[in-house]
Amino acid sequence: MIIVIEGIDKSGKTTQTNMLKDRLKQYKVATFSFPDYNTNIGKEIRAFLD
Repeated sequence: MIIVIEGIDKSGKTTQTNMLKDRLKQYKVATFSFPDYNTNIGKEIRAFLD
């Protein structure tokens, strides 16, 4: 199963993702975010959005 959570910046996507992950902790759950703000290009994207 793939669940996608999308929305505008600062709308609570990470909070909702973490809550869902906690709720599904009995299963093997993997999460990832895009863009990855820890990369060089991600830092540029974050600076642009801020």
